[in-house]
Amino acid sequence: MTRKITLELNDKLLERAGRIAEQTETPLEDVLALWLERYTAAYFFTLYTIGHSDLTAEDFLHLLRMHNIDVLLDVRSAPYSKYVPHFNKRELDEFLSANGVDYRFAGDQLGG
Repeated sequence: MTRKITLELNDKLLERAGRIAEQTETPLEDVLALWLERYTAAYFFTLYTIGHSDLTAEDFLHLLRMHNIDVLLDVRSAPYSKYVPHFNKRELDEFLSANGVDYRFAGDQLGG
């Protein structure tokens, strides 16, 4: 049985695969299939950590975009701040959602 898989690759990864394909005279699709088979977690999933400190919401969003982060998992057990209220759970969820970042709260399972 043949299955078709569609992947979104960032430019850096695609360039690297292209170089390997050229150097080894291997079709690009075969290089990508090999990566998928052997190194899926290492090449396609990266976990970042970030703290908000006293950043503005816009600066925080800029950091997420700079690293192509499209899902933020909030693991704070108390997701509220009187000093930077734009990082309160509801405000952060609304701001990120409005800017194309999926906000998910898991502080009740993973928080302190």
